[in-house]
Amino acid sequence: MFAAAANVIVRPLFRYGYALGYQHFWLPNLRSTATYGYAYTGYPTSLIGPTQGVVSNRVLQTAHFNLIWSPVAFIDAGVEFFWGQRQVASAGIKGDEETLIGKFRVKF
Repeated sequence: MFAAAANVIVRPLFRYGYALGYQHFWLPNLRSTATYGYAYTGYPTSLIGPTQGVVSNRVLQTAHFNLIWSPVAFIDAGVEFFWGQRQVASAGIKGDEETLIGKFRVKF
């Protein structure tokens, strides 16, 4: 039991990120929001193996742009565009996603 504990590697990770956002009201019942986020994690290659390296994000970026209409105070209807990109920790594999999302919400 103690021999296995002696093989555990503990190292700090270098990590940073930020998020920016802006909301604009076109009319009292029509608004837009734009957001962007970025996160970076510097994994030491000795800390994670090849299997974990293809599922762990080294870089993750997302952006959201929407338009929300509120015809009355308790109803929101809108559309949002989402863009995301990730790069995994090993082999520099990247993936992109672009999605269009519809929304209808009744608040009570």
